[in-house]
Amino acid sequence: MGASDPEALAHSWPTSARRRGIRYSHLPTPSVEPNGVWVQNVRFISEALGGRQANCVEGSCLLASVFAKIGLETSLVLLPGHMLVGVSLDPAGKRQLYLETTMLEDSTFEEAASVGEKELAAAYETARKTGVMPIPDSDAARQQFFQTK
Repeated sequence: MGASDPEALAHSWPTSARRRGIRYSHLPTPSVEPNGVWVQNVRFISEALGGRQANCVEGSCLLASVFAKIGLETSLVLLPGHMLVGVSLDPAGKRQLYLETTMLEDSTFEEAASVGEKELAAAYETARKTGVMPIPDSDAARQQFFQTK
């Protein structure tokens, strides 16, 4: 197993987290709520690991860091009031896997991936209903957007 098999590498995370006793830390209310903006305290990764607890942001950052260290292309996906970690399954980034990191302690990889996909799909649907449309993914669009030659 190596970076040539990103799904197999990503697949090992629930077992590894459980072995280390890392649990999801749920805060039912935000730390502060200035003018309707949701704010949450996020600890350094070392603090989350030391306390063996991680909220969605900490867990996503932790897994993105681990995945990047072993050679996987990762992304952090910020949803309203929540965060997921994404992993590219191919070099072109056309196949992505989105993981629900709050399921670290008691779910399978397949369950976490399924929930992550559903949460992302729901966020896309909500965004499109409000008129937010994706930037076309083509070489021409990327060149125009990033003004590359």
